[in-house]
Amino acid sequence: MKKNKREVNVEVLVGLFVSVALLALGIFTIVLGGTTLLKSHYQVEVLFDEIGGLQEGEGVYMRGKQIGYVKQTLLEPKSVRVVLTLDKPVLFRNDYRIDVMSASMLGGKYLRLDLGHPASDPLPEGAQLLGESPVDVMANFNTAVEGMQQMLAAVGAGEGTLGRLLSDETLYNQIVEMNTGFLGFIRKMEAADGTFNRLIHDPAVYVQAEQLLARLNQVIGQIEEGEGLVGQLLNEKTTTIDDLELAVAELATVIQQLNSTNGTIGKLINDPALYDESTELIGEARATMDDLRETSPLRSFGSVIFGAF
Repeated sequence: MKKNKREVNVEVLVGLFVSVALLALGIFTIVLGGTTLLKSHYQVEVLFDEIGGLQEGEGVYMRGKQIGYVKQTLLEPKSVRVVLTLDKPVLFRNDYRIDVMSASMLGGKYLRLDLGHPASDPLPEGAQLLGESPVDVMANFNTAVEGMQQMLAAVGAGEGTLGRLLSDETLYNQIVEMNTGFLGFIRKMEAADGTFNRLIHDPAVYVQAEQLLARLNQVIGQIEEGEGLVGQLLNEKTTTIDDLELAVAELATVIQQLNSTNGTIGKLINDPALYDESTELIGEARATMDDLRETSPLRSFGSVIFGAF
């Protein structure tokens, strides 16, 4: 049964409308989604010793933002050549770094670009870029697990301090005894007749400590006010320190004069000949007095007494 001309025109219009709507939807999806189909692309090649499972289509990131993707990975005799497609040109410097990173513990990789410090010299044009060997997270995890297993096995065998704590009864008993002694010490401290308990609970001790602090504060206040010898010594306004310095200087002068040989006392101290003569004279005087006492005690006593006048 043939359709009339009006029905054919409606179907054509509906088809055109749907086509235009799909085309507009596609354009809006490309524009809003940031798809770079219409943008320029820049190709970069990097050589790796190994890529750790990096797949084509994985993202390329710089400072946390995706700037491209891995277009192709080519296996070469001694390396792997990775072709990158970037959204914008980049300038690598001498201290650049390119790493294969793990996206998560569940898998997935991505490339991280570090172009280098801005103060570094740029790489010459056409220089070959070299990537860093990836860190095998699972290998490190397996190593950590093996180390943990070895440690647990050593503890279970009684090795090390922790193993001895778990298996050595002697060490356990020593800890129990130490704990018992510590508890006994605490009980003695808490006893009503103990010194520590009296310090805590006896108000008289607190009052005495408070009085002692009050007296100490009073003494400190007097010192700050310049009272007493210590206060005068510490007070900048007093002349006590000047007087002491003057007295010390005068004493030093006297000592210097005594040490010199100009004065009588200085000669007595420093001249050995004068000292010997004085000693000899005193000895002779004693001998004379002894002789006089032995011959005529009364006469000698009277002569000495009245001779003085």
